[in-house]
Parts: sequence; C-alpha cells; structure tokens
Amino acid sequence: MKNWGESGCPIASSGQNWRFSKQINFQDVPRAPEVPLERTIAAITDDSWANHIPVNSGLLGDSTKCLDLACRANDIVEMIELRVIAATPLSAAIEILSYGLANAFFRINRHRILPATSLGELLGAKELHLRILAPMTYYERFAEAARWLNAFESCLDQGVKSFSAKCRNPDDVKIYEFRFQVFPASFTWDQTLHFDVSHRRELVNAVEQRRCLFA
Repeated sequence: MKNWGESGCPIASSGQNWRFSKQINFQDVPRAPEVPLERTIAAITDDSWANHIPVNSGLLGDSTKCLDLACRANDIVEMIELRVIAATPLSAAIEILSYGLANAFFRINRHRILPATSLGELLGAKELHLRILAPMTYYERFAEAARWLNAFESCLDQGVKSFSAKCRNPDDVKIYEFRFQVFPASFTWDQTLHFDVSHRRELVNAVEQRRCLFA
C-alpha cells in the first residue's frame, strides 16, 4: 500500500492480472524444469486448473511476477508455487505468501487498480490455500533443516490465519492455510518427456496423489 501510494496510486497497465486460463505453448528453448512441468500440468488437467497467472503486471515498474498454478473449486482456490531444483523451500514460501497478500491487496483496491476490461477471475475467490509443490528429491536436499521447515510452516500457517481474522469485510478473501506439499516419492519429473503419453499419465497420478510434506 505504501509503495503504491507513493507512486501516485497508478492503474495497472495490464488487464491480465489474476486471469484464470491455461498457457500451454511449449517453446523449444532451454528452460528451468519448473516451466515445462507447470505447462504440462496445465495441459493434462481439466478446466479447474490454470497456470502462469500474472500477479502485478504493469502496476509498479516492469514486474513479471506470475503464479505457477491455481486449482479452483467453486469459491476455493489453491495457489501453487512449483519447485523442482530452483532455490529453497524458504524462498518458495515467501514467494507464495507474497502472492496471497497481493491477491488481498488487489481485491481491496480492485476498482482503483485494474483496467475496466480486466476479468481478474481469481479475485472472486472466498478462500485461498497457499501451497508449495515439489518432488520428494527437492525436499531431500534440505533434510537437515526439516525440523526447522516444519516449524516455519506452522508459523506461516498461523500468520495467514491471523491476517485473515483481521479482515472484517465479508467480501475480503480468507487465506485459509499454508502448506508444503510433495508428489509421491516414486515420481520423478523428466522434462525431456513432457510430450510422452506414459510420463504424462504418471504426472496425472502424481498431481492427484500430492500430499502434505509434514503430516
């Protein structure tokens, strides 16, 4: 709010923020494995899934922040940050937390920020679930920090619940929870096989069987 106010409360130049659509164009260029994984999940799932969702495009500077995946069931939305090899669970958690808070910010100021032509479908969610989703091999790299990570998850979960409790307007979004999630231990993502029917079938099962890292 402070940064936006000090910039003169500008209107976002893009009407794509918080859209809900699939972006599944696979360009034959080297990419981090998170990108083809994100687009393959979008390609193999039904219309309740969307990907590569701009969060604050054209609002302050040249931001290119995008939410990896969202899964929508009525007014409940899972916001998912994917990880395969990139960075750390800590950075992923801060990333998805910032997106959850950005959703609340856009919702509160929607008519002052978004162009009239903007759909902003994900601003209609009543409940947000913040997720980090990664293969087990990703978390195994940080096994020595598992206890700390579990405690950190609890702190963030309590924090978003406390934040939501302070939002008194019934139209305000509720950030319901934060969780680290994991694909089944048997699943390994191979981006060279993202068009392979058998590997796609394995991915469908892995997405359906995702679970919380800390029971």
